[in-house]
Amino acid sequence: TGGLEMAYTDFLQLVQARQSDRSYDKERPVEPEKLERILEAARLAPGLNAQPWKFVVITDKELAQKAGKAAAGLGMNKFAKDAPVHILVVEESMNITSFLGAKIKDKYFPLIDIGIAAAHITLAAESEGWDRVFWDGS
Repeated sequence: TGGLEMAYTDFLQLVQARQSDRSYDKERPVEPEKLERILEAARLAPGLNAQPWKFVVITDKELAQKAGKAAAGLGMNKFAKDAPVHILVVEESMNITSFLGAKIKDKYFPLIDIGIAAAHITLAAESEGWDRVFWDGS
């Protein structure tokens, strides 16, 4: 099928190992090469080829803490302020293909595509040995 083949058991093991940790080692350095691989996995997420997202990566310690405090919102996700890196998945405006598909199928495809990209981030982070948590922004 072209490309790297992974045994189902290896994939299932990766999925089972993934968890939403809520504490982070603030002093653990974030290896740029691992972050690049995680972002590449997200970029390759399948969808309508519209890629209706932009990834904003915050690695600056002070900005990461501010982003974490913002994520804490109404008292939830207090642990986010300790995360050394934040990957924000920002929805972009739909292109014409996505817009027409959404109208015809009565589905909002960008959110589906963003969800797939976010899932790729979590699995790639797990494969790189990084803890991660989803935060939906609500």
